[in-house]
Amino acid sequence: MTIAVLDTGIYAEHEALRSYSAKNFSAKIVGWYDAFFPENLTPYDMDLKGHGTHVASIAAAHNLFNGTAPGANLVAINIYNLTISGPDATDESVERAINWTVENRLTYRIRVASMSFGRDPFLSESDPLTNIVTRLVEVGVVVVVSAGNEGTHGEKSITAPGDNPYAITVGAIDDGDAVYSLSGQGPTRQGNSKPDVVAPGVRIEAAGVASPTANSTLTGTSMAVPHVSGAVAILLQANATLTPAQVKMFLCATAYKTRNNGQLSDNIEGYGKIQIQSALEALQMKWDLESWPTVTYDLAKQETSVWARQVCLKPSQIYSIRAVGANGGKASVTVFQMTPDSFGRPHLIATNIGSHLNRIAFQVQESQDALIVVKLNPGSIDDTFVIELLEDPLYLGLVCFAIGSTAWGITTVLAWVKLNSHKKTIVRKKRSLFI
Repeated sequence: MTIAVLDTGIYAEHEALRSYSAKNFSAKIVGWYDAFFPENLTPYDMDLKGHGTHVASIAAAHNLFNGTAPGANLVAINIYNLTISGPDATDESVERAINWTVENRLTYRIRVASMSFGRDPFLSESDPLTNIVTRLVEVGVVVVVSAGNEGTHGEKSITAPGDNPYAITVGAIDDGDAVYSLSGQGPTRQGNSKPDVVAPGVRIEAAGVASPTANSTLTGTSMAVPHVSGAVAILLQANATLTPAQVKMFLCATAYKTRNNGQLSDNIEGYGKIQIQSALEALQMKWDLESWPTVTYDLAKQETSVWARQVCLKPSQIYSIRAVGANGGKASVTVFQMTPDSFGRPHLIATNIGSHLNRIAFQVQESQDALIVVKLNPGSIDDTFVIELLEDPLYLGLVCFAIGSTAWGITTVLAWVKLNSHKKTIVRKKRSLFI
């Protein structure tokens, strides 16, 4: 599994990223391309700016410290002018980088393109850089892009390529899960909701270029992107048949909202902070609602606040599901379709987010696979939750006409789940720079 890092290159002599060997997948860096000076055909391990090395190590470092996906390979694609004078990255260099990635994706096993860059605020509603990125998605490469650092401008501050609707657009949060003050905000100028998710991006300590063991500490949505790029690689390693839309859906559906604003997603943090373990479980674990056993499941040990499982729904049944905290904790219950929309966003079936109820009730029109997601409410105490399927054919009517009434029927305990609101990030932290 290879992540293409479109940035300033990678310092391959760094101990966390050693070493470069073309098409040798036992090495860390397996490919190299200079999209700014395409006539330069001689691979080199330099990164004079340091930005590319930093983000690459967050995604896939495997020595000194581990990145998000330490087993992933890397391809270094330089889109910047690495000389002292002259222009910075250009539309031409970005387009060459994307075209090269499309043409060489099979040779280098590229499934993820990590893009920690963005245009300065662009006033037009149509930017050619936005559409160029779609070429990668069309050939099965998952594109992870920055929401940018123009959040002080408020709405519509996410610029190309972060405004591409098919890409996974990433905002930044700090170590306390507060959204970074400069993180770009949606909607986009085309009217699409963005960002999609958030990840750690404040005072991130990772590989530097001063020496083979150097660290540097940077801040920005640039640093949040490789956390998600690594998460994408992990999901694709678990199931290589996933499409870019499906990968995006699993990450969004299982993300944890850090702000209690009663919305499933918003234009500040999208669906919330990525939860890699929850996304993996949502991808891999299926349960039969008709014979669901009682399960003891301690999520606190896995440092996550989200529990998710695939289920099969039948049109003949009314489903009523609730989550009750043993010690007064509060959690939301949401059910998504397994098929995302064309942009990769989850299709909602039912949720109690924004409601005072601790349960949902719904019926589907045809048999289908779905995803049940239980999330600890922001600000709730950590708790052990009983997730119950209430087998009551009248409960839909009770919800509609007698909210607060007790539903009579057979109650089946689906699972015991301990949800923990305290989570660690993967890479270390400290100060400020962004692209």
